[in-house]
Amino acid sequence: MPSAPRFFRLPTFPIRATTILLTSVFPMFAQIQRVTITPQIAKLRPLNADQKRILAATREWSANYTRSLPDYMCIQTIKRHALAAYLDAWPVSDEIRESVTWSGHQESYEVLSVNGKPVQKDITKLGGNISTGEFGTILDRLFGPESVAEFGYERRTSLRGIPVDVFAYRVSSDHGYTLFSGLQKYESAWEGNVYADRKNGAVLRITMECIGIPVNFPVHHLNMTLDYGSAKIGGLEYLLPAHFDLTQESSGGVTQNHTEYGSYRKFETEAIFQPDEP
Repeated sequence: MPSAPRFFRLPTFPIRATTILLTSVFPMFAQIQRVTITPQIAKLRPLNADQKRILAATREWSANYTRSLPDYMCIQTIKRHALAAYLDAWPVSDEIRESVTWSGHQESYEVLSVNGKPVQKDITKLGGNISTGEFGTILDRLFGPESVAEFGYERRTSLRGIPVDVFAYRVSSDHGYTLFSGLQKYESAWEGNVYADRKNGAVLRITMECIGIPVNFPVHHLNMTLDYGSAKIGGLEYLLPAHFDLTQESSGGVTQNHTEYGSYRKFETEAIFQPDEP
């Protein structure tokens, strides 16, 4: 009986650093390739006056977002699933629980357990896909003063019962995400959608996809979806990350991360944080 493959390390998606790092690739694996013939947003439709007003409200909401948050802590639970790209590969899964602290407008992470067993190790030492920056950094990339994102209007719809305006965005490879594979790297353009609350411009969902990746590059496809939801901290309600999905295909295989956030509470330096049981 063949031995189960270890949880191989594939490209990570650190939003804060705006890079995706591939630390190892297995060239003996069969190639998995997804070719995007037509990007999702081939042409951005221009905005009319009302749509420009809504987008301006979203920019203003984003600019005030992180400044409005108190210092807090929460529990991040990451369920990871990996399938190597060879025929008899066994799928490998694990679950990581982390304490996330937001203090001084910065986030920090501490691993609490892996598969229910206490672990004291930096998450970058665990292998597999990881991501950071969901607590505000990606909003700065899209709406901050240095943003170079192009916006177009997609449609009006509802999300979880809330009326939203959906904007398409695109960021060129000149300001793209850097994909690394060993000594190889590629600056990928990226695009997606922003779902903004029609009432106040608050961002409820962001999707992203790297586009235009060369066929012969080891990283073939990467997309993510980040959803925000209401959470109470110190008796007050805030809009905070609720769950995050990341899918990546490469010559090494396919990985999927599903992350849930919960147990939000106010952070005080003298307090001892006791996370709720799952």
